[in-house]
Amino acid sequence: MFKKLDKPYFDTREGYNESYVDSLPLLRNIPDYRPPGCENITYPTSNTTVSVVLNYHNEVLSLLLRSIYTILAAIPPHNLCELILVDDASNFTSYPDLERVEPLVSQFTVSVRYFRFETNKGLIYSRVFAAKKARGDTLLVLDSHVEMKKGFLEPLLQISDRNYRAIAAPVFDFFETFRMVHDDYDGHGLGYDAYLNWVWVIKYFTGTVPWQIPGILGGAFLMTKRRLEEIDYFGKGLVGWGGENIELSLKNLMCGGEIWGVPCSRCLHFAASRNPEIHGDRVHASKTSNVVTVAKSYLDDHQFEEFLKGRPGYPYADERAVAENKKLLQDLKCDRDWEWIREHLMDPVIESFSSKTHIAVGLMFGEQCIKVEGDDVFKLHPCDSSQPFVNQLRLTKRFELRWGKQRCFDIGGTPTRLSLCHHLEGHQKFHYSILTEQLSNKAQDTCLTFKPEDATLAFKKCTRNSPNQKLRFKTVFLPDLIP
Repeated sequence: MFKKLDKPYFDTREGYNESYVDSLPLLRNIPDYRPPGCENITYPTSNTTVSVVLNYHNEVLSLLLRSIYTILAAIPPHNLCELILVDDASNFTSYPDLERVEPLVSQFTVSVRYFRFETNKGLIYSRVFAAKKARGDTLLVLDSHVEMKKGFLEPLLQISDRNYRAIAAPVFDFFETFRMVHDDYDGHGLGYDAYLNWVWVIKYFTGTVPWQIPGILGGAFLMTKRRLEEIDYFGKGLVGWGGENIELSLKNLMCGGEIWGVPCSRCLHFAASRNPEIHGDRVHASKTSNVVTVAKSYLDDHQFEEFLKGRPGYPYADERAVAENKKLLQDLKCDRDWEWIREHLMDPVIESFSSKTHIAVGLMFGEQCIKVEGDDVFKLHPCDSSQPFVNQLRLTKRFELRWGKQRCFDIGGTPTRLSLCHHLEGHQKFHYSILTEQLSNKAQDTCLTFKPEDATLAFKKCTRNSPNQKLRFKTVFLPDLIP
C-alpha cells in the first residue's frame, strides 16, 4: 500500500524507520500502558463535543493515516464533532502519497475538514489556525504520528468538564522506531528550570489519580474552546515550532487555570530519531527566539535578566508580542506569577532563579574555577563572572554536584562521571565543609583532589590538611547547610 524508501534516505528525511511503520496495520491492538486499576474506572457519560486537530508537514503517510484511523476508533461518535487536518505545505514532489489523504478521509462519515497551505506556515500558526476554525466545545490537539486505544478521551473530558479553565494532558508513551525502544513520560515532577528548559525529575509514580503539573509537552492536550478564546489562544509573536507549549502553560496557569496529567489516558507517540526543529524541507524556525519572547512576556524583569544569563547570544524578543501579552495579563487580572508556579507545582529540586535551589555555585581551586570537559575530566579555567549557573559546578539543596542542565556527578563508577540526576542521593550525594575546605563523597571517603602532574582534578582518598584538596565556592548562598 505504501511506497518504500531505503533507510539511509528516510533517516535523513523524517527520522523514522519507514519499513517498520509501513508494515503496521492502520488499526491494531496496541499494548495497554495504563497503570493497574484504570480498567476498573467508569467515567460519567459526557456530551461534550471535541474538535480534533492534526497538522502536518511532509508526514509519513502510514503514520498520518494510522493517527486518523485510531482517533476515529477511540473517540465515541457522539463526542467527535470533527477532524481538522491542516497540511502545512507538504512537498508533493517528494511526498506524492500525501495527495491521497483528502480523498481517503472524505469517505468517512464523520466531518473531516481539510486545509492546505501553499507556503509553509509552521506548527504554531497551523494549530492556532485550526483552533479558530474549530466548532467543538473542546479542542484535542495531537501530533500526526500517534496512536491511542478506546477509553483515551473519557478521563480527559472528566477534567475539562469539571473546570473549563483546565488543560488535560495524557501520558505520552514514546516509541523509537529504529531501536524499538519504548519509554513513558508521565510528567510527574516535570517542570521548567531557570531558563525555561524542560526538566524531568525522576520519581516512581503509580496510581490512577490525575495530578497537577506545571506544563504540557505540546504533542497531545485537550482544552475548551471557551478557555482558548478567553486567553486569546497562543503563539503570539512565535514562529515555526517551539515554545508555544510553554507559553500556553504559563498563561493558563497565571490566569487562574489548571493543568492536569492524566495517567489513565495514554497516547503512544512515534518518536523521531532527531529533533523536529528542521522538519522535512522547512528551514529552522528559531525556537530560541520564541522562548525569549515567552520569557520576557511572562517573567518579571529580574527573572528575565537571570534567564538571559543562560541564553548568551540569543536573539531579541518580539517586543510587540511581549507588550500584547503583558497587556492581556493585566486585562484578565491574572494574579499568579512564575514564583507561584514554582512554589505550588514544581518539585523543589528543580533549579530556579538565584539561590532558590542552590547551596553554593562556582567551585574553585586557588584563583581558578573548576570546569568539566567531556563526562569525567575536571580542569581549571579562568573564572568568568558572566557565566550562568548552568555552566558552573554547583552544590544543590539535595547535595548534588551539578554541571549542565540535568547532569550530576556519580561516584558509583570508575571514574566518577556525569550521569542523569536521579535525586535519590547515594552515589550522587556530596558534602562540602567550610572548615576543612574539602568536597567529599561520604560513601567512599573520597575528596576532589588537584593533580599537579596533569593539572586536572579527580576523586582521591580524603587526607586531612592536604593543600591539593582545599577548594572553595565562589558564591555561597546557604552557609548554614555547609558544616
